[in-house]
Amino acid sequence: MVLKNAYTVLGEESAPKIQFYHEIVSPRAETAGGDGFGKMHTQAYYELSFFISGKRRIKVGEKIYDFKAGEIFLVAPNAAHGGALSHEALDRYRLHIWPGAFDLFPNKNGLMALFDRIKYVGNRIALSEDSQKLVYHYLSNIDNSIKLGDPETKNISALADIIKLLVLLCELSQGKERGIAPKNRLLLNILSFIETSYDSVTVSEIETHFSLSHATLWRLFQKELDLSPTAYILDIRLKKAKIMLSENFSVQTVSDQCGFGDCSYFIRQFKKAYGITPYKYKA
Repeated sequence: MVLKNAYTVLGEESAPKIQFYHEIVSPRAETAGGDGFGKMHTQAYYELSFFISGKRRIKVGEKIYDFKAGEIFLVAPNAAHGGALSHEALDRYRLHIWPGAFDLFPNKNGLMALFDRIKYVGNRIALSEDSQKLVYHYLSNIDNSIKLGDPETKNISALADIIKLLVLLCELSQGKERGIAPKNRLLLNILSFIETSYDSVTVSEIETHFSLSHATLWRLFQKELDLSPTAYILDIRLKKAKIMLSENFSVQTVSDQCGFGDCSYFIRQFKKAYGITPYKYKA
């Protein structure tokens, strides 16, 4: 199964300038050539992929890369590339940026330098732990804006975080590691805590673990993410549920292991978020 939740952030569906994907790939959906790689292909846009979980071997020209969680893959238009099969599900965020989108920015040279980096140091950006958290934070914000944001403003919110992400990556490509303010570091640590214990974590456990009052935690999430802690935990659980469903786990098992408890509640929330029941998605 290949699930691509494609969303056009900038431009029209028929002529996009920037698209965002949350993609989950099951190996069963792919076919490989004699060397284990899928069909080599080119595209008209710049691609940026951030790997959330799973591993991926990608061939660009004659060069082969092994990607793991927390790394970024960059490829320019017309560069032939293809992915190899793996034995586990792959979960990643993707941005597709058409060259014309750069003309909208006051100075596009910095952005072009990010992707021109490919010519000099390859198609991979390895990130420090702090930078991984920041990149995931921006991409998660984009995802949340698209899925949960106000229809009138969600594209603006998503585009704002895309710009922040590109600025961060431009800095990293120039060897500038950004320091994280204490408040932002706290938020990123909380998000990492949720990521590693999403199946059972509660808001009260977060408050206790980080010595925060209920009001302080909620203000932090509302100000920085425009979400409540409860909504954020639910979003993480639903994303993990999609991965398990793509691996053919039963709906009941997914509900239990992702922390929903009540299967009927899980089904309602999944359909509300993705417009399809877990049973239909799994099928």
